[in-house]
Amino acid sequence: MRKPFRQTKCARSLLALLVSGVAVLPITSASAEPQEPSERKVLAAPFDELSRDLRMDSADVQRLLADEAAAAVTQRRLASRLGSSYGGAWFDQETRRLTVAVTDPALSPIVRTEGARVKVVKHSRGRLGAVQAELDDLSRRDARAATGVAGWRIDEPTNTVVVSVIAGRPAGAVLKTAKAQGTAVRVETVTDLPRLSAEYLDGGERITMPNGSNCSVGFNARIHWDTTSSSPAMITAGHCAEGGSPVLGFNGRQIGRWWLVDARYDWGITGVDTVQWEQGPWISRHTADDAVYLVRGSVQAPIGGSVCKSGITTQVTCGVIRARNETVVLGSGKTLYGMTRNTSCQEPGDSGGPYFSGGQAQGVATAATTRMSNEWSPWLCRSKFGLENISWYQEINYILGYTGSRLIVD
Repeated sequence: MRKPFRQTKCARSLLALLVSGVAVLPITSASAEPQEPSERKVLAAPFDELSRDLRMDSADVQRLLADEAAAAVTQRRLASRLGSSYGGAWFDQETRRLTVAVTDPALSPIVRTEGARVKVVKHSRGRLGAVQAELDDLSRRDARAATGVAGWRIDEPTNTVVVSVIAGRPAGAVLKTAKAQGTAVRVETVTDLPRLSAEYLDGGERITMPNGSNCSVGFNARIHWDTTSSSPAMITAGHCAEGGSPVLGFNGRQIGRWWLVDARYDWGITGVDTVQWEQGPWISRHTADDAVYLVRGSVQAPIGGSVCKSGITTQVTCGVIRARNETVVLGSGKTLYGMTRNTSCQEPGDSGGPYFSGGQAQGVATAATTRMSNEWSPWLCRSKFGLENISWYQEINYILGYTGSRLIVD
C-alpha cells in the first residue's frame, strides 16, 4: 500500500480579519520536527463515481481521462499559437475530440495539425470576454442592473455570451446592454434560481462555523507571504466565512481562522493549526476505509471535459464542464463572478468542496440550482427530478494566482 506525502508544521497563534474583500496579513510560520506519514489507501481517480455518473465502464473511464488530459495540453498550446483569432475550445464526450474555434479560416491548418477539429466562428474569445466584462462592470456599479437576470456566461460551442433571464420578471440594465451586442449575445429563460449550497482535513470533509453552518474542506495549501515565509492554509468557498471564525473540523477541533475572503468571487482561505491537523494532497472518497484521491497539480480541464466533486452532503459526484467564467446572480440578489458551470450534483453543505479532474485540482464548490420536492424537504440536485444538474465552482488557478498560494501536491 502506498504511503502518500504528508506535510506537518507547528502552528503559531494567529490573528485574522474577516472581510468581504481581500486583506493580506503579515503572518509567518514556525517549523517543527516532521512526523512519520501514516498509511492510507490512495486512489488514482474516482473511477467508480465517473462510471456511475457518466454511465461508462472502468476501461472507458480510463480512456476518457487520458483523452481529456491530452486535450487540455492541446488546448493550452493552441490558445497561445492562435492569438487574437482564438475563439475558444471544448471537448466532446461522445467523439473524445477537442474542437477549437478560430475567427480566421486561414489558421485552420494549425488546429488540424494538432489533431483537433476546427470551427470557424464570428467572435473571438477575447471579444466574448469583453462583452462579459462589460456586463460584470455594469452589475458592480449598480446592483439593480442585474434585476430579473440569473447570470451570464460565455458558451464557447455557440460562440455567444448567454444571458439567463428569469421567467416572469422584469429585467434591468444588464439585459438591455447585452441585447445591444447583437449576435455576440444569446438570451435564455430559466425558472430555477441558483442558491448557495452552504445553508447546511481531507478535501470534501466537514467544516463548521460558530453560527452552526456547515461547508466542506477544499484544498490543502500553503500561502506565501514573501519569498521566505509561508503558512499552512485551507482553501474553500468564500460565503462559508459568513458563519464566522474559528473554523472547526469534523471532529470539533479548530482548523483555523479566516485570513482572506473574496465574497464576489466566492473563495476563502483559513489558516490551519497543524498541531491539530495534518495536511496533504488528499481528497476524501467518503468511505469507511478513509480512502483518498491525490492532488497532483492544477492543469485546467477543457470545457466538455469530465469533473468530479467531493462534499459532505452528496460526497463524490461527477459531471461535465459546460462553461467557464460565468457571472451568476443568486436568488438572493448577490452576484458571483468567474464561476465555472458543470453538471455535478451539489447540495447544501457541499460548498467549498474540491472539484477535480483526474489528479488535477479544478476549483471549489460555490453554488447550485436546486429544488425542493415539497415545502419540508431539503434542497436537492436537479438530477433527482430527472433534470440536468447546474452547479458552479470557482477556478483554483484563479485563487492561487490572486493570493500567492500553492497547493500541496503529490
